[in-house]
Formats: sequence, C-alpha cells, structure tokens
Amino acid sequence: MTHRAPGLSRRRILAGAALVGTAAAALPGTAAAAESAADRGRTIGVVLEPDTLDVPEEIPCGVVSFHVSTPEAVGRSLLLVRLADGVTADRYLDLLAATSTWDPAEKAEAARAVAAAAHNLGGAVVAAGTDAGFTQVLRPGRYLLINFGYASGGRPVAREVRATRQSWAGHAGTDGFVVHRETSDGVEFSVSRRLPANGRYTLLNTTGTPQEAMFCRVQDGTTEEDVRAYFDALREGRTPPVQPLLTRPVGMAPLGARQYGTLHAEFTPGPYALFSFTINHGTGHNHALEGMSRLVELV
Repeated sequence: MTHRAPGLSRRRILAGAALVGTAAAALPGTAAAAESAADRGRTIGVVLEPDTLDVPEEIPCGVVSFHVSTPEAVGRSLLLVRLADGVTADRYLDLLAATSTWDPAEKAEAARAVAAAAHNLGGAVVAAGTDAGFTQVLRPGRYLLINFGYASGGRPVAREVRATRQSWAGHAGTDGFVVHRETSDGVEFSVSRRLPANGRYTLLNTTGTPQEAMFCRVQDGTTEEDVRAYFDALREGRTPPVQPLLTRPVGMAPLGARQYGTLHAEFTPGPYALFSFTINHGTGHNHALEGMSRLVELV
C-alpha cells in the first residue's frame, strides 16, 4: 500500500540552508556502494525517483541489505521504520510532517512523538552519483519504507512491506565503527579519526533518541573548529565564516535509541565532516547545530 503525507522539510537543511554555497556536484569516484558480487545476489535495489517507490511487497527477514540510488542531485533518503503497535502509516507520516516546524518547542514535541510511534531502523541517504547501501536485521512482520526528499515541499511516498520467514543467512561484516554516545557535554560521536573510504561501517546508537551519520567531503585543510564554526553560525542565523562542505550528504538515515545497523559506501578518499542532524528532544535544535560533528579522514 502506498501512502503520502503533507509536505514536510524536517531535514531540509541538508539540501538548503546547511549547504548554501556548496558545490552541488559529487566528487568523482563516489558512485557505487561497496558490495561484493555475493552481496549483490541478496541485496534489494531501490532507485529513489521523486514520486515513486518501487520495492517488493515481501522481503526476507534476517540479514537484509538495500542498495539505494537516486537521479536527483539534491539527494533523497530511504527511511526504514517498524511502526509501533496501533500506529498506522498515515498517522506516522502526519507526525513526521509536524517536525518541519521552525519553533524549537514544537519541533522537540514532534520529534518525541515520532520516536514513540516507530522504531527507526536506519536507511540510506544518497544523491545523484553517490549511491549507498545499508544492512539491517529484520524480524518477521510489517515495515514502512519512506522515499524522503530533503528539498521537496511535496509529500513523501511510503510503502508498507512485509518481512517473511524466508531468512537470508550471513552477516554484515564491518570495516569500522561509528558510535553515538551521551556525555556530560551532550551527544557526540565516538569514531576513529581514519576510516576506509571503501567499506562497511557499523553504526551503534547508544543514546536514548534517534541519531544518524552523514558524511560530507570538506575542503582540504579544513579543521574541526571550521566545521563547528560553520554549524554554530547556522544555529545563530549568521553567515558562516567558512564554507567547508563540498558535497551533498551521504550516509545512514536515523537509527533509533540503542539500535545498530551497517552502512556500506564507496567514498573518494579525503577529509569529511561527520554529523547527525536529528532533533534534540529537549531543545528542539538539530544535534549538529549543538556540536555533534567530527572531522574524519577516509583513506
């Protein structure tokens, strides 16, 4: 069944204000998720067009991988959620739309309602020429896949799918870890300064709220302070003193509290900003604007 919701811009910053002035085109060599021939044999391919979502009505349970692409330069995201008992797809999409408000108190309330209405199981954030994939362990049951457009004011297309007991064996494997954790200073990433550019990253959200992991290539010579100053300026409504971001975000869509998943992608080696733009359930501000970013080197 296909569902549409009122227009929303919950994460429009990823294609709008947060990327004003950036080079929209992806760097050479960033297409194609890092998958072996064996992986492709048990991977569900999804192409995110603006107004369609072509996915099977039934998918296997167990270890399931998705390879996601889009022709849109501004980028799109495939979100995977498992709805809470009693929550319909239409109700969930209505709640998701409410997070587009600019009022921090209303945004925080809407984000809490969204988190309570479903289990966020990740997904892939992609742009034209920058495919990505993700792997998740699915129990038998019903799930909702959402084709979310960052810059679109239209209604996202969603499709309910059913995971059957036809389990796929295997495991995701990993080339590195990205951990979201809570500290006395707030939420932050625990991650190595260097990660393989072509690989699989296991993401573990140990916090109590949904988190994501976005990678954006930055200018050579960019420092951690430059990235923080950029997001600080956005939070305060100022023109950023520097513009470090070069590409559209590619990465893992929101993972729920204490949830894990695997992102697989092939990046051009170089420096990248890693950030999460999900909403702080207390302040209503996006986590990256409150300091949740890191500078990593993909090699």
